[in-house]
Amino acid sequence: MFYTLRGPIVHPKLGVLLDLRARRRLTQTQLAEAIGTSQCHVSRREMGGAMTLRTARRYADFFGVELS
Repeated sequence: MFYTLRGPIVHPKLGVLLDLRARRRLTQTQLAEAIGTSQCHVSRREMGGAMTLRTARRYADFFGVELS
């Protein structure tokens, strides 16, 4: 199952995670440390890799956005 983040950007495959990270001026490593994952994991998700609901919630909680 695939989940998207509701907000100004509509779909992770179009760069929502990269956009949210860039707006906070974070590196992939900084984001990974903040949400308790690896830089490689962040990179894969930014490239459009599928994620579980649990993972989507971690990103949404960190960035203060809602899942839809």
